[in-house]
Amino acid sequence: MKKRSVLLLIALIIGVVYLCMQIGNITSHANTVSTSDPQTAEQAGEAIGTAIGITLLMPHVILIALAVIFNAVGWLGKARWAALTAAILYTVGGVLGFVNFLFVLIPMVLCYVAYGKMKKQE
Repeated sequence: MKKRSVLLLIALIIGVVYLCMQIGNITSHANTVSTSDPQTAEQAGEAIGTAIGITLLMPHVILIALAVIFNAVGWLGKARWAALTAAILYTVGGVLGFVNFLFVLIPMVLCYVAYGKMKKQE
């Protein structure tokens, strides 16, 4: 019986916490934009800027969500391929959200290390 990877579990916990923070951040800003009625040009510009920021952040959040799913599959199923897929998705998500790259650096490295430590199934 193979043991589950502790590294993948740590990466999963960090990934879930980070994803929840990003989703909470996006929803609070989206609610601010959708409920505000801009009276001045400054308020309209702020609403447009917030909408553009959310739009630019969405590919990053989607890839991190997929990485968390594959990370969970890798940990629950002891699947080496899922750990590698999660690591690659964390990497691409970090590149797309380059401002937030440091937040996904730890789960990304942990997934790569866990992939390297997992034994090949024959």
